[in-house]
Amino acid sequence: MLDVYHFDQLLTKQCLELEKYLQYLIDSNQRVMHLRFVPVIDEQFLSFSKHEQIKMAQQPPVNRQQLAYRLALDFKAAQLEGNKKARHFLMHMQEALVAKHKDYSEDLVQEVAEFLDMDTDDFLHNRMDIDTINALIAEQSYVKDNIAHTTPSILIENYRQNLAECFRNCTLQDLKALFEPDAQTPPTNLPAAHTIFSKKSPKLV
Repeated sequence: MLDVYHFDQLLTKQCLELEKYLQYLIDSNQRVMHLRFVPVIDEQFLSFSKHEQIKMAQQPPVNRQQLAYRLALDFKAAQLEGNKKARHFLMHMQEALVAKHKDYSEDLVQEVAEFLDMDTDDFLHNRMDIDTINALIAEQSYVKDNIAHTTPSILIENYRQNLAECFRNCTLQDLKALFEPDAQTPPTNLPAAHTIFSKKSPKLV
């Protein structure tokens, strides 16, 4: 069994495209793997005080960086209901914001949560909770130290080999070459893989 992590900047067409493809691999039984999305936010948020982080979680975002922060918090809260539901939440939100050019709002967040049959009351509370903020910041600290904000990146953990490899600057064509090599015509040259550690990291959930 492989663990696959997709690190990417939110609110881009490429991010949504790669998310959909990775989810397709699971839904179509093309690959058996554990899939986790890991949004990458601006490093400046790591240096903010807890008061500032909480304040931004409670106020409407005023720029793209704050919007990505809010969406990452929403996703982290959705993960409390499982990675599968959280992945679909993030894809639905990005579809609305990026593809359909809708404005981010509390109504939109609640609409998507209800559509996915989430526990809306708990979710709306958790998305602004200090524990959710702490979990997001801890995850981003790991990303900063190990992924170096080179996105999009795909981290693949192989339990049998006790090995983790990171493919950076991946495109959709790169992913297809990686996960469906027999279907590639012509063949694609993958970015070089970087072995970044030799055991599973407990910080990514």
